[in-house]
Amino acid sequence: SYGFDGWFINQETEGTEEQPLTVEHATLMRELIVEFKEKAGDNLEIMWYDSMTESGEMNWQNALTEENQFFLVGDNQEMIADSMFLNFWWTTDTLAEEDLLKASTDKANELGINPNKLFAGVDIQANGTATPIRWDLFENGQTSLGLYCPSWAYSSASSIDDFHAKENRLWINEHGDPSQETTTTGTDWRGVSTYAIEQTVVNSYPFVTNFSIGHGYNFFIEGEK
Repeated sequence: SYGFDGWFINQETEGTEEQPLTVEHATLMRELIVEFKEKAGDNLEIMWYDSMTESGEMNWQNALTEENQFFLVGDNQEMIADSMFLNFWWTTDTLAEEDLLKASTDKANELGINPNKLFAGVDIQANGTATPIRWDLFENGQTSLGLYCPSWAYSSASSIDDFHAKENRLWINEHGDPSQETTTTGTDWRGVSTYAIEQTVVNSYPFVTNFSIGHGYNFFIEGEK
């Protein structure tokens, strides 16, 4: 209800040197997801973050692998979590040659999982559209795109107009027009509309609406500022 889809589980607790996390902890974590799903049914989803592995260690795979599939699919290919958010390093120079999103797609297909259930993590909290991304690696796979902190457009803005400009650059492209193809190259930000075009419900003109995007210069109640 209220537009709430479910929970994102980020299990990045490493334990201590005296009491490290173990296989038992990983098993209990998976059992928690299974029990949650049994009680929630189809009403709420669980997205698992690529952090803890089956051994209980913090070992970010940046891909779907034999080490973390434990939290996504069971022994009989039943779904455990509903989706997985892959860690951010698949796009770094260190790991680029491994083509981890393509490998994740292949692994998902092998396990009978829709690769769209995997979200290629992109961390834009600090640098937003200045974040370098290997889009060619994203295009090699069939995963979804997972944006961490797209609220950057608001939190980094110096004014409402600056916020609008950053929103357009983030979600659309350098033209601010989804009907135009991006001309960016290399690791420059291509804009989400490059990969996901919105579908309109407007089939005739005129179309009039009082929809609000939820921010403005003033706050009014019943017309009074």
